[in-house]
Amino acid sequence: MAIISRIDEILEEPGKITPETLREIFGEILVLFEELKSQLSSKEETVREDALNTIAELKEQIEEKMIALCQLVGMDPKSFETYISDPSHFNRHEWEAIERTNSEVADFQNELNDIARSGPIRNIKHNRYT
Repeated sequence: MAIISRIDEILEEPGKITPETLREIFGEILVLFEELKSQLSSKEETVREDALNTIAELKEQIEEKMIALCQLVGMDPKSFETYISDPSHFNRHEWEAIERTNSEVADFQNELNDIARSGPIRNIKHNRYT
């Protein structure tokens, strides 16, 4: 996946990591998730199953990259989460970008939950990620 390659490039040059760079990456991830979300509403079971598998794979890879990022900055994931949740560590522009991203991620999770409750993905069988 192209987004994973982009994350790898950034991890190779940690000095170039900025809140804006992270925001761009999260934006790209959200665009990809939007595409996958539309596939989850498909009437075709194979399209829905492929989308679920892609989401699960992407989630796993992103989690691995986040662990690598934490190691680069010398923090465990919980400390990193605490750090990025504190607005005193960022200027106003950076914090607004973080807040927008958090809001977009929460909106996406809610929409995904709505899709799951509405039924089209409930009929998927043998999903290796659940």
